[in-house]
Amino acid sequence: MDTDGDPPRYIPQDVGELRDFLTSFMSAAPTFVDPDFTWMTIDTQFLTLHDGLQVVRARIGEASYAKAIEISGRMRALFEADPEDKTGQAHEGCLLIWEIDKLLKPHG
Repeated sequence: MDTDGDPPRYIPQDVGELRDFLTSFMSAAPTFVDPDFTWMTIDTQFLTLHDGLQVVRARIGEASYAKAIEISGRMRALFEADPEDKTGQAHEGCLLIWEIDKLLKPHG
């Protein structure tokens, strides 16, 4: 645990782990709030996604990495615009998760 009592932050270490993380990421969207994991927020989850992408950057290549980061920015904006999952923007954000997964799939 860190000094705030939160568990150490998980960072996916390869493409397979990152793809698995995306599955859990989708189930937590759009708010990423979970009463059992009070330390989990939209900030911590996107930080984990970006850190995982950084870990696999060399494996997936610069073009795929840049595209995944770009998609991630759009995805977060959609989730933040529709935190109650009422306008369809959260659903659009979830569809973008699959776009990142498609970028990763050939590499792992």
